[in-house]
Amino acid sequence: MKGERLDILSSLLKVKRFYVLFFSLVTSLLAEVQFAAKKIVYFPDNKVVILKDSASARDKDNLLTADSIFFFEDSSLLKAYGHAMLITGKDSFFGDSLYYNTKMRSGYAFNGYTLKEKGKIWGKESYKDSLDNIYIRRGFYTTCDKNPPHYYFQSTYMKVIKKEMAIAKPVILKVHNVPLFYVPFWMFPVKEGRKSGFLTPHIGYNSSSGKYFRNLAYYLVINNYMDVTFSLDLIENVGIKGNVDLIYKLYKKLSGEVQYSRAENLWSGRRDWAIKGWHRQTLSHGVSLSARFDYLSSYDYLNQYSETVVEWLKKEMYSYITLTKSTPPVPVTLTLDDRIKPDKKQRESLLPLIQYSLPALHFLNLRASGSIMRKRYEDSIRTYYRQGLANHITTSYNITLLHYIRLQTGAQVSTNILPKDSLMQSYTLQKGISMQSSIATTLYGFSLFGLPFLHIKKFVHVFSPQASFGYTPYIHNDSVFFQYGSRYTPGKYLSLRITNSFLAKKDSTSLKLLDLNLSASYNFEQKKWSNIPVYFSLSQKLPVKIRGSFTFSPDSMNINNTSIYLNSNFSLKLPVTSFNYIPAKNDSERTKTEKSHNRLSISINYTISQNQTFTTQTLGISSNFRITPSITGSYALSYDLERGKFLNRTLNIKKDLHCWALTFSYNRYGDIWDYSFRLFIKKIPDIKIDKGFVKDILP
Repeated sequence: MKGERLDILSSLLKVKRFYVLFFSLVTSLLAEVQFAAKKIVYFPDNKVVILKDSASARDKDNLLTADSIFFFEDSSLLKAYGHAMLITGKDSFFGDSLYYNTKMRSGYAFNGYTLKEKGKIWGKESYKDSLDNIYIRRGFYTTCDKNPPHYYFQSTYMKVIKKEMAIAKPVILKVHNVPLFYVPFWMFPVKEGRKSGFLTPHIGYNSSSGKYFRNLAYYLVINNYMDVTFSLDLIENVGIKGNVDLIYKLYKKLSGEVQYSRAENLWSGRRDWAIKGWHRQTLSHGVSLSARFDYLSSYDYLNQYSETVVEWLKKEMYSYITLTKSTPPVPVTLTLDDRIKPDKKQRESLLPLIQYSLPALHFLNLRASGSIMRKRYEDSIRTYYRQGLANHITTSYNITLLHYIRLQTGAQVSTNILPKDSLMQSYTLQKGISMQSSIATTLYGFSLFGLPFLHIKKFVHVFSPQASFGYTPYIHNDSVFFQYGSRYTPGKYLSLRITNSFLAKKDSTSLKLLDLNLSASYNFEQKKWSNIPVYFSLSQKLPVKIRGSFTFSPDSMNINNTSIYLNSNFSLKLPVTSFNYIPAKNDSERTKTEKSHNRLSISINYTISQNQTFTTQTLGISSNFRITPSITGSYALSYDLERGKFLNRTLNIKKDLHCWALTFSYNRYGDIWDYSFRLFIKKIPDIKIDKGFVKDILP
């Protein structure tokens, strides 16, 4: 009995010694690593701690969790097995097993992965160094959340530089394990926000320029306020074009963009360039700067290098720079502009235009303003200038009588100084004065009946007439032909404007049935009425929307310049179709939403315009359709009924491929057309593969 007690006491002393050693070890490690687990085993001789069942180890910056963790004190090495996860800052690493050195802050992962750039990077072997860079052997990258993934990029060696970019070599794109694309190496950014990196080029075919390889580009982030893109285009029938696109923005101070391109035609040896952009800036003392510029070395540049219909049809280039001081006492605007029509070899420039306004005299409601202008005209024959100084003083008063009648009266005095008029007379003076008065009101008419079966209580007519009287006395002016500022025609005139709206009043809403507006003027000197333009528009709730206009001539009692626009929109159900559809027993449980996905929406437009010399008729059809829940598209055309030819046609089709999307686009305007395919990752649209309709590549 006594011996048993001695054995028990000896055992208790050993256990006590174990726990003293264990807790002293844990205490020494608490400053660096904290452990947690449902079961902890310690081997003091080997200085090894084993954590089992929901094990975790945490140091200052990292957390390691797994089914079981081994900690080797001498080497500061943590080994995690089973559903291992290492969290470092915002990054997480997962693997079958993970090794992590708490002193070196580096580790290995086997069959592990990490989440980067909206996707997943995983590999057979991964290594993280103390700078949080990741090295991967036999790695893969995908944004697909399926297992196995529909697609992935495979690489033998990968390096992920922390918060910068990933470098891989070689790179093979595989879809359902079938290799489709290969490059010897690739770099893509992984940091948050704007990132520098290579952009994916576009391969295609154009009816005029032939095959092309566009946008071989690098995007460079200079700082938080500026970035630039360098790109190169190779075009079969034209040559080489280099592009630089600089974008900058400093909040509430300045912003802008400059695009410069230079092209060299390898066949003719000709060199062309183009530059365009814009700039806005807030200066001191209430001054703001706004500018736009658009210049070409030759108009042929648009025909050879344009990529869009807007550029194909471009007929004018407009550039300007404007300085505006909007604060009192004298707001001033200085404008220099340049308008070029290269196809007509015409150019018109303001050099400059200065506009100003003086403080208003409120007790007389007088306002004074003026401008100084020098304009340059140039065509293929001659170049000439027009210049002058204009000053205006205006006054106006608004009065309301009996809450329904609105009266307005005003006058304007103008003096214009011309350094030289059309007869080469120097410093001639143009003078003018005009007076206007108008009266307007709005009247309402209500019907005594309605249409109860259509829930219409009554009909309403809103009648808004306005009459204006103007008088411009004759004032002798020495200058002739060239007018600067307002053009004054002596005489008296009466102007009438009538607006009609016919509505149907319902319980809580009003339905507009018809708008009918017309205007006319009468010249007392010539004793004749002007032509009367009439505009009408029927209710937008009708199956066919109708609006139009025409001009009535009081002299000939004829109707001219007729224009009518008809539009109808409707939708049709398409049969439920799916290329992957297999009948099932629970097919009847398909939801109504699922069955209504396949639809065809159509819009038909018809326009007819007629005047004394010619008639035009245009038919336009546009549609949006959904063939299956994953296939959508749109189609639009414009057809000239008079000449019997198409003006333009556009077709777009998109196929949703879960993590990818495939689009087809066809555009044609006149004799210019373009086909293109685009395959891109939905979560990363900048990484895409574009391919034009090239017979040498596509079947």
